[in-house]
Amino acid sequence: MEIKKIDREFFKDPTTDPDYSVSGFWFWNDLITDEKTEEQLNMMKRIHANQPVVHSRFGLENEYLSQDWFDRIRSVIETCKKNQQKIWLYDEDNWPSGN
Repeated sequence: MEIKKIDREFFKDPTTDPDYSVSGFWFWNDLITDEKTEEQLNMMKRIHANQPVVHSRFGLENEYLSQDWFDRIRSVIETCKKNQQKIWLYDEDNWPSGN
């Protein structure tokens, strides 16, 4: 990661840079559609939560790691590019390694 010099104005409002925003878990536990993900990413953008972490959970109707899954991921990446957001992909589905 690039080290950035923080000036006084940026320090007052760092929300312009996704590296200084919230990285909350974004649970996918329903039927995931491009329309839903775009709407939710836009909501996250409005509240400066610009590094969501996609995490599949029980209830997910799209088959995990299927072509449909990767199509939804591709769509999310495109929306994040458009919104200047970053995205994290959490790859453990319902089997977390911590157990």
